[in-house]
Amino acid sequence: MNFIGLYYFTRREIHRFMKVINQSIFPPIVSSLIYIVIFSFIIGKNTTIQGVNYLEFILPGLVMMAIINNSFGNSAYSVFISKFTKHLEHVLTMPLSYFELSLAYVLGSIARGLLTGIGIIIVLAFFINITIHNIFFVIIYFLMAAILFGSLGILTALWSKTFDHLGVFNTFILTPLTMLGGVFYSIKVLPETFQKLTLFNPIFYLVDGFRYGMLGIHDGSILIGLIVSLILSICSFFLIVYLMKKGWKVKQ
Repeated sequence: MNFIGLYYFTRREIHRFMKVINQSIFPPIVSSLIYIVIFSFIIGKNTTIQGVNYLEFILPGLVMMAIINNSFGNSAYSVFISKFTKHLEHVLTMPLSYFELSLAYVLGSIARGLLTGIGIIIVLAFFINITIHNIFFVIIYFLMAAILFGSLGILTALWSKTFDHLGVFNTFILTPLTMLGGVFYSIKVLPETFQKLTLFNPIFYLVDGFRYGMLGIHDGSILIGLIVSLILSICSFFLIVYLMKKGWKVKQ
């Protein structure tokens, strides 16, 4: 492992989004605060789901949604801009293995997702009672979400030829799956058919597992969710390593 090269390339990725912190970190924090304020007025503070206050119930979902979106956006735009400016071709010639290069991009996504998630929790702690039921599940589901969608961000960037293509994945795949993944509701309130369909949504398992880590409640099987999320995150990362090695959509 070229630890020095990995460190500096990861630091470059972190420095890149920290330079535009007003666009990368603050917007999801403000959006989450707006969600809480709106639901507080519309639904009220006394509504409960599975014995938990509704505002507390949606907090893990809001944090996970921000982690997913920011992890994806960080690697997607970083790789696409490098590809668009032909800088990625030079990056691939650096004295870093394809594993190390992919890892650096994903570590940048993890860092951005971590800062965003912590920022949301700190801000919303002034309005909601924050609890941690199982810190292990909080950490593992955060890492799996950041790795999975950081890797998918790279995949989308390699595939995309224009900025519009990045928007296609985000608008027609990522956003619908997130909104239908149990962020704002328990799937137990859905008809049985839709409950079964939700089980095919990978984001549901991330939200459900993260909610279990924070609140101790869940809708699906924790074991199945852990296995599915772990397999998807590992496979997506090593797929990126393989595509980087092949120079897919870059060397062609």
